[in-house]
Amino acid sequence: MKTSRREFLHQAACGSCLAIAGSSLLFLESCSSSSNVLTYDTNTFSIPKSEFATMPNIVVKHKNAGRILVKQISDSEYESISLVCTHSGGKVNEVGDGLKCSLHGSTFDKNGKLLGGKAQKDLPVYPTSAEGDNVVVKVS
Repeated sequence: MKTSRREFLHQAACGSCLAIAGSSLLFLESCSSSSNVLTYDTNTFSIPKSEFATMPNIVVKHKNAGRILVKQISDSEYESISLVCTHSGGKVNEVGDGLKCSLHGSTFDKNGKLLGGKAQKDLPVYPTSAEGDNVVVKVS
């Protein structure tokens, strides 16, 4: 069966679109952080210091507290800040040198102090310490 030029071009365009869509989905899936997020369900948890070797900031998911940013300040100093907005529970993300709620735009400095927006309180900060080869976070 002979294919006309028009049919060939149509089939080639459709095939290209499918290939691009498939590769885009693979790219987006590789960008997903869900496979790299550490998940905890206890009030006290520890993260091996070696996890901070390539990333000074690690986001963990806690069963009750939600997303928590655990930051390495120095070789022996760490801090943990909630990434759940105090206004209405929106997702807070790192933006430049600070933090911003993706829901209503409240902004916080890098230490979780409220700078502006609808939130009325700072982000919760959790006690964090370096103990041996681990970073220990206590969620109250």
